[in-house]
Amino acid sequence: MLKFLKKPSVIVGLIVVILIVAGMIAFGKKAAPLYQFSAAEIGNVIQEVYVTGRVKSANNVNLAFEKSGKVSTVYKGVGDIVNAGQALVTVESADIAAQLNQALAEVDNSKALLAAAKANMESASAQLKQAEVNTEIEQINLDELKKGTRSEEVKIAQTKADNAEKAVTDAENNLETITLKNATDLDDAYADAITDAQNAVNIGKNSLLTLTNIQYNYFASNDQNGSRVTAAKEIAVKYMLGVSGSGYYITDVISTYSGGAYGTVQNATSNPTHENIDQGLSETIIALQKVKEAFETVPVLSTLPAATKTELSTEIDTINTELISVSGKQNAIATQKASNAASLSTAEISLTTAQNNLLSAEDELDLKKAGATKEQIASQQAQVNKALAAEASEKAKIKQTQAAITSNEAMVKKAEANANNYRAQLAKLSIIAPISGIITIQDAKVGEIVPAGTTIVSLISENMFEIEANVPEADIAKVSIGNTASLTLDAYGKDVLFEATVTAIDPAETMIEGVATYKVTFQFTEEDDRVKSGMTAKITIASNKRENVLSIPQRGIVRRNGTIFVRTLDNKNNIKEVTVEVGLRGSDGNIEILNGLNEGDKVITFSDYAAD
Repeated sequence: MLKFLKKPSVIVGLIVVILIVAGMIAFGKKAAPLYQFSAAEIGNVIQEVYVTGRVKSANNVNLAFEKSGKVSTVYKGVGDIVNAGQALVTVESADIAAQLNQALAEVDNSKALLAAAKANMESASAQLKQAEVNTEIEQINLDELKKGTRSEEVKIAQTKADNAEKAVTDAENNLETITLKNATDLDDAYADAITDAQNAVNIGKNSLLTLTNIQYNYFASNDQNGSRVTAAKEIAVKYMLGVSGSGYYITDVISTYSGGAYGTVQNATSNPTHENIDQGLSETIIALQKVKEAFETVPVLSTLPAATKTELSTEIDTINTELISVSGKQNAIATQKASNAASLSTAEISLTTAQNNLLSAEDELDLKKAGATKEQIASQQAQVNKALAAEASEKAKIKQTQAAITSNEAMVKKAEANANNYRAQLAKLSIIAPISGIITIQDAKVGEIVPAGTTIVSLISENMFEIEANVPEADIAKVSIGNTASLTLDAYGKDVLFEATVTAIDPAETMIEGVATYKVTFQFTEEDDRVKSGMTAKITIASNKRENVLSIPQRGIVRRNGTIFVRTLDNKNNIKEVTVEVGLRGSDGNIEILNGLNEGDKVITFSDYAAD
């Protein structure tokens, strides 16, 4: 036996058998998968953009008024630090403010007329529908007459007539209610207006007394200035108090007068008819304008005391305020009248319709009760024709009302454009800082006249240097104005960090070597003497950040046919796909998970197979 085993052929055969068995054992075992996991964790996901830029000098700005005017307020001086959007200097704007308020009143009035026209359109549309219904009813009635009348039809006609009579009563009550309300609302508007006018003429009279004091204190002589003041005062007294030749009258005499606009308002107060109040408002507006013009005639001489100059300015502002107020009340009355007319017209149309419906219902009932004759059939045919004519009339009204709406819409646009024009003019009376920075020139002085186009204020950016960098098209959507950035300058190495903020992004592309880029401007957060123009900067922009959110490594995300999911293992070590909703993709390889996972869930980030 041992000799047999020692034979070479036998030994070779055994070796082959052993190798076959070992191979079968090795390759017959099932391969076991190996996985790498990452847990979903709460943390911060930061998206960053990396670019290279160059330091350059910041801009300075020279500012001037578009229109000349008298300086009323100076808010900041040389060396002051200002923010973008902050007012620096303003000139007097009372006149334009008054015109703006008047324009706004015109806007309100035109809108009220437009609203009334639209209300009429709604009413006309309703009337047309009713007319179409009436035509259909009359045609049905005609057809029924030709067929003959049944008792059920008589009963229905009676009910219709009763309902139509009730509708007339309701329409009459509604008309009476609207009439009373309109009268009350208009009376309230007039009462409010005369109260305002009473206050205005009292102020106007007191202003004339103040003007007289200034006249006798500083302009009593017959020189050019004195004569101008005296003449203007005489006109103002005539319109406000109804007395001619009062240019040299003293305050004790002027205070006894009560004619002119003042007297008209007193009469309207004691006898407050609408006509009296309308006259009082109109005369008050004219008289206030004359008083204002008299004060504007007074020359602001350098010899006048500061208190007197202030008193003159205050009186003009007060008269302007009263002019705006009284004009507003006058416009409010006009608006109320337009609104009253529209509502009354609607109520009257409703009553007329109800009355027509009642007549129609009564005629129909009579026809039903009497039975149809040739004459009745002919009469009903006439009713059909009448209904058709009414329908055509309502269609014509709709066309007319639509034309009125179009006209009023044009009035509204014109009034709004006028108001916007005054707003624009008002905006031109202020110098606003376009950038944040430091004032280097401030030449405005309160009370002086500044010409248009002359530099009054100069600003230089508080940060003397800024950085410009070209961001590739692929990254520009990630960058927004206000993003913070950290940067290094090649001159100081990567260990010296500086802070900056994105302040501008060019809307148009810049082509660099055939690649679309967009110029982005940064401003240093703090001034630093080490920064020099022309230095190269390596910039990291913090374009977005999510704090305390759930995230996993991006390599754990699988996308298939528009679906985003991750893979996990269930209790039996089988792979399970979980659909997730993702958010911000971080620059560190993590991605925000909005839905689908909880903190601590483990997802597969890598898998491989190896033998046990």
